[in-house]
Amino acid sequence: MYRFACEKHFRQKTDARFMTQKTTSDRISEIATNGNGRYASRPLLLILFQLLLIVLVVREFEIEKGRGLAELFYLVLGGFVLYAILPLSMRLPGFLLLSLVACIQVVGWVGTAWIWGLGGVLIGICHLPVPFFLRALLLVGGGATLAWCRSTEDQLFWAILGSMFMFRLLVYVRQRTRTSAPLSMHLSYFFMLPNASFPFYPIVDYQTFCDSWFNRPGIEIAQRGINWIARGMMHLLLYRGIKYFLLPSPEDVRTVSDVGLFLVTNYMLYLRISGSFHIITGILHLFGFNLPRTHENYFLASSFIDIWRRINIYWKVFLERQFFYPAFFHLRRFGDRTAIVGAIAFVFVVTWALHSYQVFWLVGEFPISVNEAGLWLIAGIVVAVNGLLDYNRAARPAAKPTTAPLLRSLRHCLQVMGVFLTVATFWACWTVPGFFQWIGLLASTNTDFWQGLGSVCLIVVATIVSGTFLHWQFAGKPAIQNKSAPSDTTAWRAPAVVSAAMAALLLIGMPWFADQFDLRTREKIVNMQREMLTAAEVSRDVQGYYEQLANVNFQSDPLVRGGTPRPAGEAVIFEEITRPRDDLLEMEMIPGWRGTLVDKPIEINSHGMRNPPVSHRKAPNTYRIAVVGSSVTMGYGVEEQETFVRLLEQKINAAMPKDSPQVELLNFGIGRYYALHTAAALRAKVFDFQPDAIWYVAHQGEFQGPPRHIAQFQQKGHSLLYSCLDEILDEAGITSQTSQGAVEVLLQARAEAITECIYSGINQDCREREILPVWIYLPIPEILEETASDDAIVGVAERSGMVTLDLRKWAEGIDSKTLKIGSADHHLNAAGHSVAAEAIWRAIQSKPSALPVFSSERP
Repeated sequence: MYRFACEKHFRQKTDARFMTQKTTSDRISEIATNGNGRYASRPLLLILFQLLLIVLVVREFEIEKGRGLAELFYLVLGGFVLYAILPLSMRLPGFLLLSLVACIQVVGWVGTAWIWGLGGVLIGICHLPVPFFLRALLLVGGGATLAWCRSTEDQLFWAILGSMFMFRLLVYVRQRTRTSAPLSMHLSYFFMLPNASFPFYPIVDYQTFCDSWFNRPGIEIAQRGINWIARGMMHLLLYRGIKYFLLPSPEDVRTVSDVGLFLVTNYMLYLRISGSFHIITGILHLFGFNLPRTHENYFLASSFIDIWRRINIYWKVFLERQFFYPAFFHLRRFGDRTAIVGAIAFVFVVTWALHSYQVFWLVGEFPISVNEAGLWLIAGIVVAVNGLLDYNRAARPAAKPTTAPLLRSLRHCLQVMGVFLTVATFWACWTVPGFFQWIGLLASTNTDFWQGLGSVCLIVVATIVSGTFLHWQFAGKPAIQNKSAPSDTTAWRAPAVVSAAMAALLLIGMPWFADQFDLRTREKIVNMQREMLTAAEVSRDVQGYYEQLANVNFQSDPLVRGGTPRPAGEAVIFEEITRPRDDLLEMEMIPGWRGTLVDKPIEINSHGMRNPPVSHRKAPNTYRIAVVGSSVTMGYGVEEQETFVRLLEQKINAAMPKDSPQVELLNFGIGRYYALHTAAALRAKVFDFQPDAIWYVAHQGEFQGPPRHIAQFQQKGHSLLYSCLDEILDEAGITSQTSQGAVEVLLQARAEAITECIYSGINQDCREREILPVWIYLPIPEILEETASDDAIVGVAERSGMVTLDLRKWAEGIDSKTLKIGSADHHLNAAGHSVAAEAIWRAIQSKPSALPVFSSERP
């Protein structure tokens, strides 16, 4: 197979030198002659109708809301209408203008000016009338300069600029001489319309991009694009359902059935990439670029070479043309088999390096680790062996199959399942370093680990039987083989299917539809219509740990998150206002710091609090309340007077009877604090201010953070605050020799007990000092959380002895969009703090023991 493929490539490469170059006018004249650029009225209206339905679904289901997909589709819808009526000679400039507007939508005028200006310089270097060696040298120098700028600046436009040029420039400079294209085609190749909204972008081949433009009738290409967009949306909705309702967070994995579910669903998160790539190429189809598919039923790959062919096809083609074939022809003098193995090994080394290179441009860091090196080495060996076997099989004369069709189907099904599970395991090891160590610890420490093994085996057997039967029945049938043939894309079936699917989604999205079901089903339907965080992501967003989510490997983060650039504001600015501590607090805000945080003024007082100046000594006739919590309590993203702490203080004092004590609320909230941080802060700082009460404001991530926090500091030899924590460590068999990763895995299974221990310790610390401990549960809207988890968190607080205020429904009936900072940031805005303050005040009034000074009671 490889011998024939390589020789074919060599012939194409040789023949390309003698190809007759078509001028731009010849190409446009050819398109005009064959009528590919014309759009008939009725088919065009049908395309517009389907596109309108797609736009409505994207808006109603908030698909990729964080990257502004709805706004992009508004532009695509209007732009496609104008594009269809433009003369053929004006369409490429029109596409380029739409790309400019799309870029402005994402990064604004200034960012767009930088992207197009720097990009124009790089493209200009490729066209300089100097030898290729000098052009390459200038490009390397320019790229190194931009890379240095990227390492010192963390602005969004750098990620988009890198996305447009980090790979395409290499393809372009090597293929540019093979075609004669207008300047607008050159620019369109780099500044593609969807690119600004999708920094993680397929590597489109330049020659294919040029040759595919209206190489078939425009209506046919557009309908194919509509089909792909619809398919991509289905992938994204399926991804959302898996992430929301099936994917277990690492701390929830207990048994072998949980491990199996984690393997399968974690791998299936790749649907977000394939869905995004289908939407990207589908949009390009609407504008005449008849590009090939980016993915082809990759979950059904039957060999390791096959998965390489099916998953991210553009990446495979890029590596083949730029690295595999050159390496193969250089090594061919040592024999074909040696050349195949050597070229594949080289490709996987390059893959490892290019993934880190890609992460650098998308998120600003260049991760290199032994874990990835080992994984890609193993993958390269497996694919090389598979490729060698394919080569040997292709070199032998073809023989008639002697195995019965049913047995062949069984073998094929077993191969598909083996490849799927192997790739799923690879993906798990890539996204969760130490995956096998984690599973080993679970198996050795959890007595119930093997529970559910029978169910897993039954599911595997049922999958094999059903897969074998389906392959036996349908493999090789023409209806299956030709279902995606170009001649079928203009048939009435495709528009009807797409329209029916979009109409069904719009029907599901209507409020009355969800009302027909029970409460739990209704919640799932409503949740599917929103872009939310899962329970496993709660601690990263609410508590401020944006970089840490169950030890997710940062190198794979652009794949898991679809290439969205890491938010620069929180991570960089928040670090600037903090300083490290060598104790359980880890860090604290710098006393006296002044500046801006998320474009809001922030001032830290002399005690390291976001609070007006305050004395340790309490004023006479004052009831002092210390409010502790994380970044929401601190007031991330709002001004100090807009925080719910300050608003509550005003509400309480306005309602206090005349001559009653003045109520004073001190804000000790700080981002990136978990329960144990708070407990340590009480002893280190808060109690010195003589509070009469402590108000602990909690969110959904109460069980996620403490195990990680304890694991970090247990390794440093720090003593923990409470003896019950030491007992939990002893019960788990944790010693000073246990690795940090193992400690965290062992403690995650005891997260609820750990949190209850900390809460009980806080309650005891307060009661011993005659301080009233009040625990307030304020879940953040649009963070996906099951009711049972709410019950568990509240139950732990109640058992600890603290006065509890359960506000899980505080935002019910309110559009969550009006309560948070932005679509990708779930911190509360000023309106959210106002609603939260009102909800807490109502809860206090209904439970007087939470504020005894208001009801003339005393703790």
